[in-house]
Amino acid sequence: MFEHMDNILRVRFYILFLAELLAFTAFSQERLSDWPVKNANFLQGFELKQQGEVLDFLPQLGPGNIALLTRANKNSQPLQFQTAIIPATNHDEYLSFVWGAAISRRLQEPAGNFTVYINDEKYFTFYSHKDSLEASWILKQGNAELAFVSTEITKETQDAFGYMFLNLPAKSFTKGSRLTLKIVNGNQESMDWYMPFSVPVKNELIILAEPALVKANGVLKQRVRVELNHAAGASKLELTLGNSPKRTTVLKPGRQILYLHHDPVAVSTTKNLIVRIAGRPDLVEKVTLNPVKKFEVYFLPHSHVDIGFTHTQADVEKLQWRNFEKAISLAEKTKDYPDGAKFKWNAEITWAVEGYLATATPEKKKRFIEAVKKNQIGLDAAYGSQLTGLQREEEMINNQRYALKLNEEYGLGITTAMSSDVPGYSWGTVESMAQSGIRYFSSGPNHMPHLPHGGYQVGYTLDVWGDVPFYWESASGKEKILFWMTSHGYSWFHDWSVDILSKAGRRSNLKISF
Repeated sequence: MFEHMDNILRVRFYILFLAELLAFTAFSQERLSDWPVKNANFLQGFELKQQGEVLDFLPQLGPGNIALLTRANKNSQPLQFQTAIIPATNHDEYLSFVWGAAISRRLQEPAGNFTVYINDEKYFTFYSHKDSLEASWILKQGNAELAFVSTEITKETQDAFGYMFLNLPAKSFTKGSRLTLKIVNGNQESMDWYMPFSVPVKNELIILAEPALVKANGVLKQRVRVELNHAAGASKLELTLGNSPKRTTVLKPGRQILYLHHDPVAVSTTKNLIVRIAGRPDLVEKVTLNPVKKFEVYFLPHSHVDIGFTHTQADVEKLQWRNFEKAISLAEKTKDYPDGAKFKWNAEITWAVEGYLATATPEKKKRFIEAVKKNQIGLDAAYGSQLTGLQREEEMINNQRYALKLNEEYGLGITTAMSSDVPGYSWGTVESMAQSGIRYFSSGPNHMPHLPHGGYQVGYTLDVWGDVPFYWESASGKEKILFWMTSHGYSWFHDWSVDILSKAGRRSNLKISF
């Protein structure tokens, strides 16, 4: 009897194994080419948003574009969007749709899954990737194909950004109509996510003569930034600026930034930039290099205190305390450096300072106060990044109370205040600060460079007052403080600003679609 049972179990196992193998073959995730379209005249895959959680702040979106977000769990809603219209002039066997997309690395097992419906008919199910080797794939069902090509893997999280490709037999769909694509999450307990982007997929060239000099092989050069959005497979690229040496590289799908160097110019000079992409006509554009104005740049190292955004209040406090101790160590190590090279740190608000001094050992407390008196650590007067528009008078007048206590107890003489990641400040701020002995106030408001006027939270403020210091008078006219608001928000070290000289100054890019 048990021998028969064993045979039955084996047969069932083989049947199940064969069924899974056939299913894997029908919906296989395979390696693929870097631009897997079956119709070279591809159509935009995401043109109209219909449903889903909208994100508009991602730096790669650009003005007017959005991303939709869904996670592989029951609390996340499906996504739905429409493609471009199928042209009446199409006579190709296949339709190819392309759109930008991103897929998270698998955060836990099992992998987050997402099912694709086309005009309410189920076609494909794809999964979050385990590592960068699995980030690009293709699924096949009959004559239909869905592919994802990863063009960038984020360093810390290993999320994949790239392009989605949908190849469909043209005879199955009506000319003059749009396809409706719906992505339904797997109703799992997973935080894995998928995002499609409405950014048009096209060939684009953006040129900027950066207003700065950089060192290239130890020699100062003027730099021209060449950004290429390449909507095709890998191609040979040659760039030539005037009489400078030709630069040759391989242009891959997606966004790439290349730099060309030129000897510094003393007067405004125009040069030809020749862009040669294999299989395409040459692009010849005029680039004007202007003399670079030399000036000193002052950096203010600090850590924004953002309670609850990434960590709990207790964790944020401990991170700030750690920053204080590291800063003091760095300041001591560099105390004999030339002026301007000595490390300094700035405490944005006094909330973290109060907690540190209340819990530190007597030795650490003494070391901290000495560092402040040596100008190794700067203290700013505001207790926190309060929303002053919600404060009553008695609350607002006490915003600097702890700074006054430090001044009195240790003779520190705090006269500055700063505020970060807060869109604005009510008029009573001037009176409150001035009566507390605060003479200088710097503001780094919320800033989203891809949105009109620097972000929806600050109106036209950045346009009018960004990087324009002025004396801000109180309502009575009896008090004033020197106010300065940076035009690039509270940090130059966000993903969208770090190492990007093209953000400096107010220069316009030369943008060409081809």
